[in-house]
Amino acid sequence: MSEFQIEGLPETLTQTITVPMPLGNGNTMDFVFDATFHRLAGSEIESILEQSNKGEISDQQMVEKVLCGWDERVKGKDKKPLPFNPGNLQSVLDQAPIRRYIIRGFFEAFNSARLGN
Repeated sequence: MSEFQIEGLPETLTQTITVPMPLGNGNTMDFVFDATFHRLAGSEIESILEQSNKGEISDQQMVEKVLCGWDERVKGKDKKPLPFNPGNLQSVLDQAPIRRYIIRGFFEAFNSARLGN
């Protein structure tokens, strides 16, 4: 068993995200990538949840607060890895239903970490 140490924890967490992208006629194709999230304090996470429940923060704003990167599997039209930056983030978030799966992945990353999985 490891000692509990507050300082020295990584500033980010990585979580694999699977997004079933609609293709039409009820068909989907899984889009899989690793998302990197800011490690937020519990109070910050609770604040985001409270704002979300009250309708004070959109899914887009939530993703912008928590997401800080992605891996090379996120690609542009030229099939080259898409660098993480505000413009590319907007392009990715415009693809429905990706926002909801990024948010789900964020909470799964912290819940898994809390449960020791």
